[in-house]
Amino acid sequence: MFFLMLVFSIVPLGLGLAIQTLFGRSILSKSLFIFMVFIGVWQLDVAILFAHNYFPLGWIDFLFRLFRFGSIMLPPSLLYVTYAIYRSLAHREELSGKWAWVINRKLIIALSVWSMIVYAAGWTQQGIQSLLLVESQHYASFLFPVYGSYSWIFNLNVPLFFIVIGFCFFLSLKVSNSHRRSFLVLFSTTSIVAYSIGTLNMSQQSGLYPSSIAVLIFAIAVFIGFCFMHANVVKEMNRALMNQKEFLRTVIDTNPSFIYTKNEEGALTLANLSLANMYGETIDNIVGRKETDFIKYEDDDRHGDDDELELLAAGEGVYNLEQLIVDHKGSRRWVQTAKIPIDLSDSRQLLCVSTDITERKEYEQRIMELAYHDTLTGLPNRRSFNQMLNDALNVIPHGIVLMFIDLDRFKIINDTLGHSAGDQFLTLVARRLQEVLNGKGDVFRIGGDEFVVMLTGSSHPEAVLAAEKILVAFRIPFSLKGQEVHSTPSIGMSLSAEGNSDAETLMKQADTAMHRAKEQGRNKYRFYNSEMDRSYLRKMVLEKELRRAVHNEELLLYYQPQIDLPTRQLVGVEALLRWHHSELGEISPVEFIPLAEETGLIVSLGEWVLRKACRQLKEWEFSGFRPVRVAVNISLRQFYESNLVESIAVILNDTGITPRCLDLEITESVAMHDTDLVIEKLNQLKNLGLSVSMDDFGTGYSSLSYLKKLPIDKLKIDRSFLVDVISDRDNAAIVTTIIAMAKNLGLRVVAEGVEHEEQLQFLADQDCHEAQGFLFSRPVPEQEIRKMLQPKR
Repeated sequence: MFFLMLVFSIVPLGLGLAIQTLFGRSILSKSLFIFMVFIGVWQLDVAILFAHNYFPLGWIDFLFRLFRFGSIMLPPSLLYVTYAIYRSLAHREELSGKWAWVINRKLIIALSVWSMIVYAAGWTQQGIQSLLLVESQHYASFLFPVYGSYSWIFNLNVPLFFIVIGFCFFLSLKVSNSHRRSFLVLFSTTSIVAYSIGTLNMSQQSGLYPSSIAVLIFAIAVFIGFCFMHANVVKEMNRALMNQKEFLRTVIDTNPSFIYTKNEEGALTLANLSLANMYGETIDNIVGRKETDFIKYEDDDRHGDDDELELLAAGEGVYNLEQLIVDHKGSRRWVQTAKIPIDLSDSRQLLCVSTDITERKEYEQRIMELAYHDTLTGLPNRRSFNQMLNDALNVIPHGIVLMFIDLDRFKIINDTLGHSAGDQFLTLVARRLQEVLNGKGDVFRIGGDEFVVMLTGSSHPEAVLAAEKILVAFRIPFSLKGQEVHSTPSIGMSLSAEGNSDAETLMKQADTAMHRAKEQGRNKYRFYNSEMDRSYLRKMVLEKELRRAVHNEELLLYYQPQIDLPTRQLVGVEALLRWHHSELGEISPVEFIPLAEETGLIVSLGEWVLRKACRQLKEWEFSGFRPVRVAVNISLRQFYESNLVESIAVILNDTGITPRCLDLEITESVAMHDTDLVIEKLNQLKNLGLSVSMDDFGTGYSSLSYLKKLPIDKLKIDRSFLVDVISDRDNAAIVTTIIAMAKNLGLRVVAEGVEHEEQLQFLADQDCHEAQGFLFSRPVPEQEIRKMLQPKR
């Protein structure tokens, strides 16, 4: 009987391995396998009780207590199976997540800990006192455990098992896959029946056979369910394979590309319907034949045979070619074929995918016809210009004038009226240029709002006359969408002569002259001269040196006093940037500040000035000087940086200065861009506690209604109004009006550029609050301004 019981204990283990093979290495298959192992160990524990004829009683007692682990761990292992089913359902959203509070890893751990306590109790005398030999006339003799005072602990495992199997049964009904659902329901039902029978082992009268019967019932039922499920799974897999094969065949046949495979002998092993239809054949008729048997190539010229052999020999890579073929209707068609070697289990073949590119080829031909003309204006384009210029220079190297024309403020037309209106405007410009030249020059559109006029056999005076005609013609407004639109051209000109008679040089010179025309105010023409190159060379050098100076912090801050007019006391300073280059000498801010704006260096440079000025302010405070206000200019580009407010807040925090001692100066051009954004950002700056001034007031386009909305503290009157304020009534009226207006708006007024006592007296008579200028002091280094500061009292 002992050996028969051993055989019974192996059955669940084999069944568990089979289930894991079918389900794959999933959490469900692992949990089922663990459950089967514990059933086998349970049966092994029962088998040990029949081994008294083979082993000493002490060994049997030890092994029985050891293998009780199997029956005791059945509830947590079954809960693990339930958890695996729940995970699968929750992942597919077939079961509500609220079950997670009942079925989760923590509960499995808790139940496992309880089972370990029960298992540990079995090693004590209070748990199992001894093993009693039971003789029977009807059964084989066996040892039966005599339980102690902890027997209730063992009995508690029975209801726990039934509670868990109830959850397992309920969740099994929710599984969507019918075959898995049937198997899991059978597994749960059989587990209930088998465990119920197995609990009869707790009675001596059972002869310990119920557990064996339970294992047999469980094994047979689960095995039958497993076989049915396996058969159904195989059937489904075969059906899926057939469906997939049919699907792939459908995909290949409905694909408009021509798909086929060839073996090493060149015979087709697969072809799709598109290929067969193109040649008026059926798939069966072309499979097994070579391409040359049914494909007709233009002029019987077939390319790529040698390359195909090399591709097959290499076994990797892609070979692309374009071929002109004749279909079954006699039509000429271009096909592009990609050929890729593929390795099969017993051979290497060539996968070929051909695409009909006839339309593309026809389109390319059309593109080639249009390649030398601008599709929008109909003018010759850049390619045509380059070719015509080179041809002209080869024939007549002298007397060729290039006029590089760029439309001023074209972006405004695009932004306000829309791109379609912008395109229409470019067409009108092209037509007007042609009308002005009247056939005495060629007009090209080389991109965007840039045009080029080429005059051959011309001279400097003739070019000037042509440029002036163009400027005059552009004074007449363009009619666009029912309204008059004005635009002006900036024209740069170059003349071919000895030493500059190549196309690239002429174009570069005309471009340089055009940019000079823009720099000098737009709506004008400029002829190229060598001084322009020197100017641009200096600009390039300055840009490089400025980048190095910013990186190495070689720039300096100078300070110009701001004087309170009623008391004539120094109340603030303006921080001004200065650059002394070791080789180039003093470089004016008028030269390097616009360059910093253009290159974007102004952002990092402006932040450096802010931090440097704030540190200096703090240093003066530590040195015992009375607090003064420092004014720092904020450029347009720096103002519109998204992190401006945050970076200033960081500087204030790092330096520890009193925020009201920092005055930010913005120009009218900064304030005129986006009203809502400007007001929002100014309010954020004001919330930091600092003050804001509008610099160079009167030179921009601010209106009173706009000005009163801005949260600013001061207006700085531009120096240009003070130059002739004593002798010029208009300037005097403007200054008087600005001061009066500022007072009415509750703003302080600072006058810049005060150089004479008469100017100062005029400002004092008008009750101007503050002034700065050479009359008081030029901008000076820190060590000089320090002498003007007043000590704390």
